[in-house]
Amino acid sequence: MPIDLLTLRLLVAVVEEQSVAKAAGREHIAASAVSKRIADLEKTLKVQLFRRHRTGLQPTPAGHALLHHARVLMRDLAQMDSEIGDYAQGARGSIVCSPTRRSWCNTCPAISVASSRSIR
Repeated sequence: MPIDLLTLRLLVAVVEEQSVAKAAGREHIAASAVSKRIADLEKTLKVQLFRRHRTGLQPTPAGHALLHHARVLMRDLAQMDSEIGDYAQGARGSIVCSPTRRSWCNTCPAISVASSRSIR
């Protein structure tokens, strides 16, 4: 089983909630599906990710390491989504302005501006 984003998001939720049931509720998915995803992930990676106790789940050192990487990936994906959304909304990109419109073109710092004189 390849590691997918949903599984990583569920891993983060389980760690933060310390409970499969609470993580399932937070992510609006059946607890049995969360449990299966985590078990499949442990099988794929050939490592135990959680210690199971009566009071909840605690990540193992391997679980903490994977949690770190999962959070980095989630953060980078959110940043990518935001940046690409800026392009879609016209808030980011590049344009060519005539010298007389240069001051107007500088009002959006995320857009690179070239003078029409510099492009031939």
